Amino acid sequence: NLGLTDVRDVLIERQSVGDLTETRAEVSFAQARRGLASWLAEPAPMGALDFVSADAKVAAAFVVKEPQLMVEDLFGLLEVSDSNAWQELVQFQLDEGINIQQDFAAPLGGEIAFALDGPVLPQPSWKMVLEVYEPARLQRTIEWALTKVNERLAADGEAPLELLVQGAGGRTFYSLVMPGHEQQLHYVFVDGYLVAAPNRPLLLNAIGYRQTGYTLTRSAAFLERLPADRYSNFSALVFQDVGSLLEPLAAGISNSSEELPEEARLHLQQLAGQLQSSLFYAYAEQERITLAGTGDSFTPFGISGGLGGFLGLTQLMSDIR
Repeated sequence: NLGLTDVRDVLIERQSVGDLTETRAEVSFAQARRGLASWLAEPAPMGALDFVSADAKVAAAFVVKEPQLMVEDLFGLLEVSDSNAWQELVQFQLDEGINIQQDFAAPLGGEIAFALDGPVLPQPSWKMVLEVYEPARLQRTIEWALTKVNERLAADGEAPLELLVQGAGGRTFYSLVMPGHEQQLHYVFVDGYLVAAPNRPLLLNAIGYRQTGYTLTRSAAFLERLPADRYSNFSALVFQDVGSLLEPLAAGISNSSEELPEEARLHLQQLAGQLQSSLFYAYAEQERITLAGTGDSFTPFGISGGLGGFLGLTQLMSDIR
């Protein structure tokens, strides 16, 4: 049911292309991909990345098959693996008057993106982008889910979540607020996408990046990491330039109320020199998935020195704790 037992061959190769090292792994299947193995769609343009700036330090994007079909795969797996849980799910949908496939999954498209795009202190500047076919329908489902959550909170004697709605610049902005907590979720529907972030300025910046073309996929840091075949479309990609964040992060922590141990500061400086930017990507075809990546030193997270770099990262976490 997972489709993973159809794997036939795995081929891994590594080669130098100019100043870059490219590692590629090809997973072939005995038949057309099915089940969870079929969730990754064939390469396509990733419009969700238009909301991610050229300065982003971490970004991940995926093109998946229709979410409604993905939910169908999950339901099929649940039905054969746990019949009791499946019956409970069916009864829940009947009792609540909700259809998960139609109300949650059907309004969504196949693009998903997540990025760390902006300052990391005092609050990480993250953003999430989802392709949406039917914004009004998805918003109704969000409001239904919020009502159910608030019913549970009320039963537990806790303050309800608030959904604030405000129009500005011809758009409708939504804010999900929990009384007494600083953390908030802001989102807006733009050109067939839902863009979410921890504050509205980040949403406005994201819209501006799309309008001006100041995007990650047009940046020199991204373009120089593209594979030798120069394909512009992918099924999935992960870009990171974490090393450039470490020294400013150390300085920011040192200047804040949180005292950074000297040993941790030294490890941050060391890792800043080891972490190199990299691009990982995947191409999905009917009977195969190709995974590849480029970097000055192709190891996970672009850490030169391989295991030594990871040990340094582990030591850093220990020093901070």
